[in-house]
Amino acid sequence: MIKYAIQVSGAPFVPINGWSTDPEAAIAAVHQTSDYDLLVWEPVTDQCRIYAQRDLADLGERVEHTAYAKLLARLMTIATDPQLTHQLKSTWYLVIDLALLERQSLLNTAAALVTVTVQAQLPGITSRELRGLADQARCWLVAAAVTPLQLVATPQPLKNLLTYLSEQPRKLAVCQSERATKAWRLANDALVLNQTPILPQRLQFTSAWTLFKIADFEQKNN
Repeated sequence: MIKYAIQVSGAPFVPINGWSTDPEAAIAAVHQTSDYDLLVWEPVTDQCRIYAQRDLADLGERVEHTAYAKLLARLMTIATDPQLTHQLKSTWYLVIDLALLERQSLLNTAAALVTVTVQAQLPGITSRELRGLADQARCWLVAAAVTPLQLVATPQPLKNLLTYLSEQPRKLAVCQSERATKAWRLANDALVLNQTPILPQRLQFTSAWTLFKIADFEQKNN
């Protein structure tokens, strides 16, 4: 079973507290200060990892003026007031952060952004339904031959996709593919990071483990 601890930032894997199978205390510690890294140890394989937490200012500068930032700006112009909850905006920012770190395509990023927007309207949505939404969003963009330039030049493709997914019967939001698509992985990780408590074992991307501190900030300040 995976175990968690913290260390002083930059140390060569030197835990400063006891190991725990519950990640909550270690994640809470990295939330509180930038002085700690998260340590993860898998005793069975003896695999050890250090997750230094990303700096918000640095990541913000990297996102600014990118196509990801323009894509988010387009989405913000079409989301209605009831949709623009604190929780949803935080999730949007985390999708963009993950997309930048994972160098995801704009189509995958757009599909993930619309997916988390639609899921916010579906109480009790299951993991299977979330995967279905993300797969449908990605397929719709491909079938409509939407280009990356169109996604940042006009909000119309996002508006059409948002309307399509929002109005379809919920029973259609089921996963048709056994493969975990990158659009779903982006949406999933952003939602996991925006939950309390965070369940890191559900994360798909390695870079998501470096965003615990930023996720905490987004939750408290958006």
